[in-house]
Order: sequence, then C-alpha cells, then structure tokens
Amino acid sequence: MSSPAHAGVLRLYRALIAIRRQLLDRGDEETAFSAEALDEHTVALARGAHAIVARLAGAGRVSLEPLLAGGGSQSACDVVLTTEDPEFAVEGRQPRVILASAGAPEIHFDRPAALVLKLRSGSVSDPYLNARR
Repeated sequence: MSSPAHAGVLRLYRALIAIRRQLLDRGDEETAFSAEALDEHTVALARGAHAIVARLAGAGRVSLEPLLAGGGSQSACDVVLTTEDPEFAVEGRQPRVILASAGAPEIHFDRPAALVLKLRSGSVSDPYLNARR
C-alpha cells in the first residue's frame, strides 16, 4: 500500500468480508432484512442479530429505538467494529454508543462513519454499551 490511509481501507475491507463470511453467509433466506432511515443523514440495515448503522454526512446523534423496536426483545447492542477504529482510520473519531436518559441507546457521531452492531436481548445496566473496548 502506498499510504497508511490506503492500508487502513484494505484492512477494513478484509475485516468486513470476514464478518460477512462468519455472520451473514449462513444461507438462511428466511432471516428478515430491514432498512430504516434513523434521520436524514443516517441509515440502519439489520438482518438477524446484526446491524450496520451508517452516518452519511456531518456530525450528530441518532436513537437506535427504531432499529431495536423491530427486533422484539432486543434492547441493547455491542459494537463489532467501526470504520473509525485505529486499525482502519488515521486520526479516526469513533462513534459512541450511549444509553440515553429515555432508555434507548443512541449513537453519537463526530463525523460520517459506520458501525457494525450485534444486537442483544436483556436490560442494560452499563451506560456505555460498547463492550468490546
């Protein structure tokens, strides 16, 4: 690779392909797929117990309530990866997943970014849902 930024994009691509192979290529055509605009700059795609949330423009925060409401008993999430993780982005600014005062998790974006989430059931006692960090 010619630069650290290009090398990071290649690592991100490889990580996403590995996640796809592990989680999504199960051949289960019965698993529901949904897409939802969380606001005018953010879209969420969900299938089974996993979701991708992508902020396409600017900074901001979005509630995951619409995404989790369709998932039955799922009320929290763990971050699998973000496009702003140090191994992928030079000077990245990781989105933060926080339990809002109303109880629905929110994602706070400092700039456009995307997250792969694992949705889970149960109540949330930790206000910082990003369990992998």
